[in-house]
Amino acid sequence: MRDLSTTDLEWDSDASMSFEAASIIDRHSAFDGNFRSQRDIRVEGDLKGNISCDGTLFVAEGASVAASVDAEHVTVAGDLQGEIRCRGRLQILPSGRVHAKATTGSL
Repeated sequence: MRDLSTTDLEWDSDASMSFEAASIIDRHSAFDGNFRSQRDIRVEGDLKGNISCDGTLFVAEGASVAASVDAEHVTVAGDLQGEIRCRGRLQILPSGRVHAKATTGSL
């Protein structure tokens, strides 16, 4: 088991998400399938499939998501392709790229 350095715990541009409260796909991981969380989800690696999130989906810079997304809030600093259903706020940061059909409460 390796120790997490402080840089592993730094969450670029999203200080509101706590480390303990989120599901994380780290930058060394890939996931393909259906991903469901009642909490926030932070993607730093690659995720393909379907995402259902009762909290905030955060796509970190350097991350790649190709999915059908259903989330309360979505913040994109990486690359997101597919379809987005966001009940709250969809935020695209300067480094973010979104190629998706999006339905959102606020942009």
